[in-house]
Amino acid sequence: MKTFRYEDQDLPVSFVETIDVQEWVQCDVYDFVDDSSKDLWVVRLEKWVSSPYQLVVWWDKTLLGYISGNGKFIFETDEWVFEYKMRKGIKFEFLINKWEKMKWIADNDSELMYYEVYLPPYRDGRYLDL
Repeated sequence: MKTFRYEDQDLPVSFVETIDVQEWVQCDVYDFVDDSSKDLWVVRLEKWVSSPYQLVVWWDKTLLGYISGNGKFIFETDEWVFEYKMRKGIKFEFLINKWEKMKWIADNDSELMYYEVYLPPYRDGRYLDL
């Protein structure tokens, strides 16, 4: 990937590294070229795997979005639980806030890919795994 569409602009990105988040969950980390205010993580879940259930404990802004595959995104506040199904052709972006919980789950028929744009860039402690 050489560019990433963010706020209706194709911005140049550069690959940093691939991280094994947990078994069957990998993440490609990118920096935005000439912009240290944010970074991009592209996450791949293997078939029938879920990301850790996470609570956002610090952030400025985290934008999540669907890329490909089949699965679902679960979002929880103190009052609500929402479940969004992800399928080819779906356009999905979601801004998650501090103290909200989330989880991605791949279906058993395909991997699921999604992205996370972190403002400021990601650092350990942003999420608490539940």
